[in-house]
Amino acid sequence: MKLYLKSWFWVIFFGLICCTCLAIYLLPKGGNGSIGVYQNGELIYLFSEEELHEDREIVIEYMGGTNILLISEGSVSVTDASCPDGDCIRHGPLEQGGTPIICLPNRLVIRYMGENENKDVDAISGEIK
Repeated sequence: MKLYLKSWFWVIFFGLICCTCLAIYLLPKGGNGSIGVYQNGELIYLFSEEELHEDREIVIEYMGGTNILLISEGSVSVTDASCPDGDCIRHGPLEQGGTPIICLPNRLVIRYMGENENKDVDAISGEIK
């Protein structure tokens, strides 16, 4: 009888651990829901969470190269690019907590913003301007 109770204890114990890990995995990631589009290190577009639900296409040009961003259903993806490798297209929709979409030939980075990232920060003093 004791052996039977011990085995149920371990089944319940590992089940609780699995449920806890699943709950942590499904919790929303950090960030404020806004997406920043950077070109050559400068912020060129900032989309709030509300703006991400307005379907639209945006054409971004840089020194003869182009990227076409598709914003629909709360997500951003690159649908077409003039770069030779097309990694930005294969990345798929941007996911919160995931890796940013990067197009090196066109110097484009699309990523979720943190709380203070849309403000200028003095690199020497660390003060937010």
